[in-house]
Amino acid sequence: MGKVIVVSGSDAAYFPLLKDWLTCIKSFSELTHCDIGILDIGLTADQVDWVKGQGAQVVVPDWEFNFPDRHRMPPVLRAMAAKPVLPKYFPRHEIIVWLDADIWIQDPRYALLYSVGAERFGLAITPEMDRTYPTLYGETHPVLLQHHGAYYQCYGRHVADFLIGCPIINSGAFGIHRDHPIWKKWAQRLSEAYTKAVLFHAEQAALNYAVYHEIETTRPHLLPSLANWICALSLPIWSHEQRKLVEPALPTIRSGSSI
Repeated sequence: MGKVIVVSGSDAAYFPLLKDWLTCIKSFSELTHCDIGILDIGLTADQVDWVKGQGAQVVVPDWEFNFPDRHRMPPVLRAMAAKPVLPKYFPRHEIIVWLDADIWIQDPRYALLYSVGAERFGLAITPEMDRTYPTLYGETHPVLLQHHGAYYQCYGRHVADFLIGCPIINSGAFGIHRDHPIWKKWAQRLSEAYTKAVLFHAEQAALNYAVYHEIETTRPHLLPSLANWICALSLPIWSHEQRKLVEPALPTIRSGSSI
């Protein structure tokens, strides 16, 4: 049993992405020291066998929070609700790194930042901030309005107006030490949110509230945008020279680059 575990979740429909995710992680020698954990929210028996055959630990999460008609909700919501209580499912690991199953790793050094950041600072995560993201240039961008709406439905206008003024922390990738106080505070805020609104991104809204409401004890170590690039906000470009995806801006953008 290793010190670090990298975790994701999937149902049967998402399995092709999970398969690519797991194959990608195992292809990097830099990540071989990490154990792998998978939250099973509806995988078939054959899919579970394949995942276990890759050396991963498979766990079926409970519905961690009580709200009306929760068993009628899409399976992905069960995985999201389990994020704040991951130490419960992986009790023998010091560092828990979560990477959504639709994340593709191009450079393992950025994936390692989550475990290194969690070990040194307790909580490492990437904000949705980059010079090429249009959300930096105006409060009326649809994505910002979407986030504000989620904050509003979960916690009311006062909290929403406060949180939208802070860098949006993306909960699709993070590294947290198992003893960090953010786990308990995140779970408390998500429980509050579910009493008002059962939203697809409620767990991200709850994480932002938990971090910024008590920043003195929950202050995260923020990673660069390349550690969790949001393609929906800014498409990277292909560099023929470097043979990899790069930022769509100088100095990485060159005449030999294309979308």
